[in-house]
Amino acid sequence: KIDRKYELYAQVVEKLIGDNKVQFNNEMYLSEIKRADRNYCLMYMLQEAGTLPEKSNVKKIMQFYTQTGSIEMRIKDYAVLAASLANGGICPITQERVFSDSNAVKGALSQMLSCGMNTFSGK
Repeated sequence: KIDRKYELYAQVVEKLIGDNKVQFNNEMYLSEIKRADRNYCLMYMLQEAGTLPEKSNVKKIMQFYTQTGSIEMRIKDYAVLAASLANGGICPITQERVFSDSNAVKGALSQMLSCGMNTFSGK
């Protein structure tokens, strides 16, 4: 079942890529959620450290996180998404400001730079 939060996320991604449609890869989602032990571990560590809001539902957070990683789009769309972020959250195709706070985009880009490519970070 696709979560409403994922639908909202997909709508934002679609705006970032010039109103093209994205797809949800259920096979990828099921495969990733089945092998998510490390991510669950990290999430529970974050919860124990008090960095998650009180009464957070780790299972729901992990489902959403894994859903966002199961999105599919064309290579061209990834390039437009990157250009939108580089442009402060404004899609270069539609000129729509997707994110009203350009500082949020700067923060996201900083995180992307420092965190690398997920499992392969630092390699």
